[in-house]
Parts: sequence; C-alpha cells; structure tokens
Amino acid sequence: MKKLLIMAVAACCLAACNKELGPEYKVAPVISGVTFSPQEVHAGENVHVSATVTSEYGFTGISILYSLNEDPETTEEPKDQVWFGSEKDKSKNYKATIEGQKAGTKVTFQILAVSAYSVYTFSEVYEYTVQEESEPEPMPNPEAN
Repeated sequence: MKKLLIMAVAACCLAACNKELGPEYKVAPVISGVTFSPQEVHAGENVHVSATVTSEYGFTGISILYSLNEDPETTEEPKDQVWFGSEKDKSKNYKATIEGQKAGTKVTFQILAVSAYSVYTFSEVYEYTVQEESEPEPMPNPEAN
C-alpha cells in the first residue's frame, strides 16, 4: 500500500513538473455574430455593436477598440460596454456603443476578447464612414393634386 501511495505521489509530482502547457493556454476565445446598427450612419449618430463571444476557459475581458480616420493615435474604447452572462457561462453576449462622429469620419473597429488564461483574439475589422445629416423626406401635399 505504501509503495502504491509513493508511486501515486511521484506521478503527481512529475505531472506538475511537466513544462508543456495545457490547451487552456493555447485556445483563444471565439468571436461571432458581430453586428452594428444602423448600417448607414449619419453625423452625430451613435452606433450600437453586438457580438457573441465563447471560451471554454472563461474570460478576463471583452472590449471593442476603434480608431477614427485610420489614425492609430485616436484608438479609443467606448464608454458604454456591457457583457451578459455568468462566470460559469462559456458564452457571453457583448454590447457596446460607439459615440457619434462628424460627417466624413471613417470609423474602424474590432472586438478583443481575452480568456481567463490570457489567450487573446481579435474579430475581423469592421468599418463605416459617417454620412452627412440626411434631409427629411418632404411630406406629400394633398392640395397639389
């Protein structure tokens, strides 16, 4: 019995000395279902971004990074970010708002997700250009007929 116990302890010690890391240190979160609205953005209009992020090993963070006119100096994080789900969930619904910009501004954004084991991934890059304020459609004049 002692011999078996000593062998079990030795096996555990050898396993603890294993320098190869498990999959939790290699598997990145998956970002899917990224949407933003409105699709046609006008001056001063906020853009709402949502996505689903999954990870077998939990999360330490989900964020959206965006830049204006492809200037890396203007990379910002939105103020209104929310992720829904509990710590035991392997999937989170993420929502953020990009504040309204001036007409002609090109906004480029992507989502960053970091697992509980510091493995990170970025979504593909999304972009839109802010349009001029749209003119309201004229109301039909019933007396013109």
